[in-house]
Amino acid sequence: MYVRTSCTRCSNADYQDLKLHALEHTVFDDLTHAYRYSVENIEIADTISEEEMAARIMRELRGILRDGIEISELCKTIQECFGVAAKYCCDIIQRIKYEAGMYCPDRKHLYYAR
Repeated sequence: MYVRTSCTRCSNADYQDLKLHALEHTVFDDLTHAYRYSVENIEIADTISEEEMAARIMRELRGILRDGIEISELCKTIQECFGVAAKYCCDIIQRIKYEAGMYCPDRKHLYYAR
């Protein structure tokens, strides 16, 4: 899962790929059961800049990125395919709009500026 952080040297936005290692504990109470999780380890697998993240996504979504695409559909694709946390999808979409020369007049669909 990619989460956004700030670089300690230059304060630019970076994205870090976090790998969580957790243990699942099952607690039985009569006929019901519940699960409890405890985090064992958190590992930073990769760190990339916001520009590089947007470029990677644009390169991979070239066939999907079309005139009139719904922002919700694009956000869902970014979450599922690239592991970006839902909280940061809007920031990535803003960067994609800028890089691809798109605009959003109704705040629901993206269109190419002609």
